[in-house]
Amino acid sequence: NKPLRVYNMMKYAAIACGDAEVFMKFARTGCKEKIWDHAAGVIIIQEAGGT
Repeated sequence: NKPLRVYNMMKYAAIACGDAEVFMKFARTGCKEKIWDHAAGVIIIQEAGGT
């Protein structure tokens, strides 16, 4: 399998549907993320049966 580059909630949807097994985020200089940036995606995965 080759890496898939996606943005926004698509990465969470791919995991929830079983099209991906892992999501890796590499920090960029000057980029600050907050917990709420990921909250909706985590709920999508959990509702699909993921952990």
